[in-house]
Amino acid sequence: MTAAPDHAPDHSADALWSEAMEAVIRVKAMPAGPEAERAARQWRARSPAHAAAWTEAERVWRVA
Repeated sequence: MTAAPDHAPDHSADALWSEAMEAVIRVKAMPAGPEAERAARQWRARSPAHAAAWTEAERVWRVA
């Protein structure tokens, strides 16, 4: 088995940003029912990085 090189790019922040923006759009732009709100809360609670990505995506949504 080959280990990933130490200099391999980490795309996890980009992936979180994309997921967060999609979730914010779903909740803010479309009529969001209780299920969508609950899913968004659960997604944000997965980690501090998830919560930070959500906060940033929501900030961008408000500015746009």
